[in-house]
Parts: sequence; C-alpha cells; structure tokens
Amino acid sequence: PAPPVGRFQLQVAAVRSRDEAQAVAQRVKQQYPTEMELRQAVIDEAVIGNMGTLYRVRIGPFADANEPRALCGKLRSSGLDCMLVGQ
Repeated sequence: PAPPVGRFQLQVAAVRSRDEAQAVAQRVKQQYPTEMELRQAVIDEAVIGNMGTLYRVRIGPFADANEPRALCGKLRSSGLDCMLVGQ
C-alpha cells in the first residue's frame, strides 16, 4: 500500500532528552505495530522560551483530524499524551 499522506500528526510526548524521545518512539512502534505499519514516529527538537529544549515525538501523517481518533484513545489508555498538530 502507498504511504499515508496528510498534514496532521499526533504528538505523543515532549521530553527533555533525545534518548528519552527515542525510547517513547520505540515503545509506540512496539505496542502498536498495526497502527504504526505505514506511519512514522518523528523526533522534533524545539526550543521553547525559558523551558529550554524539548524533544517532541510525533506520529503521522494523517489526512484529516478524525483519522487518528482511535489511535489517540489507545495511546492515552497506555499512559501517553495525545495532541493533534498540523504540519
């Protein structure tokens, strides 16, 4: 199947270290292999004001805001955050 396209991603974590972000990304891939089959977990570095550098773990892309709703519920039930963001 063709890889998904779209302008939405799910942010599942914002952590202080790249290693921690990579661990979260790996956890999502292992726990949800079917949902992640065609998706990518991307680590995005962001400097946010006086909070310093955060490493955001984002999954996607998704075509529209409704598409990731089921995955978001699963992620929350396993203790992860879930916030829809545009690219």
